[in-house]
Amino acid sequence: MSPFPIPGGQYNATNGTGFDLVDVELVSMTLTADPLGTGIPLPEVGRSIGGDSFFDITYKIDLGDGTYQNDSFFDVFTELRITGTSENGNIREFDTEILSLSLTGTSPVQLRLVQGPHYGHVTVLKISENQDDIDSFFDVFTKISLDGGQTWHPAIAPLHLDLSSIVPEPASVSLLAAGGLSLMRRRGR
Repeated sequence: MSPFPIPGGQYNATNGTGFDLVDVELVSMTLTADPLGTGIPLPEVGRSIGGDSFFDITYKIDLGDGTYQNDSFFDVFTELRITGTSENGNIREFDTEILSLSLTGTSPVQLRLVQGPHYGHVTVLKISENQDDIDSFFDVFTKISLDGGQTWHPAIAPLHLDLSSIVPEPASVSLLAAGGLSLMRRRGR
């Protein structure tokens, strides 16, 4: 059974959102789970498991004056809770929550997640003994400050982050590259 979050799993926002009383927009956000992380084991139906994880987070903000701010945070500590909700044959479902996740920067424009929880869902389809098909999302509520954290403005709507891809851990990429080079050398002979 796959752990959660999937190591290297990448969540991308499918929407942007504005903020109360300011003319700025959060245009995009990506959360990428640690590709070397072990994740949290998925619980049985009716059980909950909490755990810690790390995400790399990038986002882009339209400042409303034709300029954008891009920012990145690496190895962001995140507290999660996963609850098994149903099992039907080879399909298992889970509710997920981001309980805490903190983005702290030094820019006058700062983005934070509103104090959690932020709800999501995971569906796992068992294809074979060693292969699962996984669908997952989070709805994340944010707030923004344009004055270095003195005043905060909540988002008008949550960001919907869908699991869109899995970033392989570095050793797998190196192994794949070495294999590709070996094949190219062999074909060249």
